[in-house]
Amino acid sequence: MRMLLEMRYRRTGQFIYTKDEICSIFQTGNVEQLLARSPYLVNIQFELIVFLGSKIPSGAIEQVALSLRKDQQCYISFEDALSRWHVISQIPMMLILATTGESGLYSTPFGRIEFVHVDHTDKQILENTVEFKYSLRLAKRWWAYEDLKCIDRCMDLIDYAKLYTDD
Repeated sequence: MRMLLEMRYRRTGQFIYTKDEICSIFQTGNVEQLLARSPYLVNIQFELIVFLGSKIPSGAIEQVALSLRKDQQCYISFEDALSRWHVISQIPMMLILATTGESGLYSTPFGRIEFVHVDHTDKQILENTVEFKYSLRLAKRWWAYEDLKCIDRCMDLIDYAKLYTDD
């Protein structure tokens, strides 16, 4: 089982699968049995199955996040983005993403992912984010601040001097 997935990973780079894909690869309908037999397959809240092979790709948590919200826009925002802009000194213990999809909290082998629903258009998101890495965009400083204000969370952590400083 591991060798088959390892060869697929080396050939295609794919390590994230849906249940249907795993069932097709192993020609079975019993995903639970496959998960019980393999320490290399991890189920992420019955939505995705991740293969933990010999090499974990860089940006794995971002790739899992994008797979969890495949048909929605997602970008790094809130405390996570403000920490990266040095407006909040604490480093969040999880990846915090704004999404046009559903809110949710996921535990993965690579860390936790929090999705927070926002009512922004695709155009607004593209105008107020910058390219970052691994296909996730990063909210601009003010956009992340506005997102955080909307959910009224951790406002006491903001260093307003850094927020108002352009550098």
